[in-house]
Amino acid sequence: MKSKSYRGFLWILFLPVLAGAISSYCKVDNLKILEFDFVATTTGVLLGFGITIYTFIMQLMQPIIDNLCKKIADEKERKRNIGFLNSAQRELKQDLWMIFICLMIVLVVGVFSNSVNLIFNFGVHHICYIPQTVYISVYLLSFMALYDLMSSLFTVGEITIELLNTDEIKPKSPTTTNELS
Repeated sequence: MKSKSYRGFLWILFLPVLAGAISSYCKVDNLKILEFDFVATTTGVLLGFGITIYTFIMQLMQPIIDNLCKKIADEKERKRNIGFLNSAQRELKQDLWMIFICLMIVLVVGVFSNSVNLIFNFGVHHICYIPQTVYISVYLLSFMALYDLMSSLFTVGEITIELLNTDEIKPKSPTTTNELS
């Protein structure tokens, strides 16, 4: 579990460096997708989509747990599978918080860059491409979190199908829902 958190932390550190390199070496000044309105809207939509996925998965959890209790005779195996579902739920919450934090970062950077432009009458975007770097980082982090949400949705779907198609579940180790972090 600690190695997974460590890898996630490394991704969070690596992506802004990658975004800085992209914004420095590529001509990103006039890209529509890196304007404040577009980034804020996209991140908000991703947050809404993530909340929808989370709600859908949470509605499926109780029937899955009920079926696990009915179809798994071994208490240890049942507790392990329920523990896996609980850890998947915590991971989904972390993904949603990541997208929410990305949205807050976009809003803060957008307000800051507009305020500096108005007060000091110069463009913040010309100083090390700070807003573009932040916006590219937000895109990358949000899409990683969305990927994790979708892979969790597919995993829960597979578990549901397996529960519907079997009378008794044979012991096996659950797989992780996130290979990137």
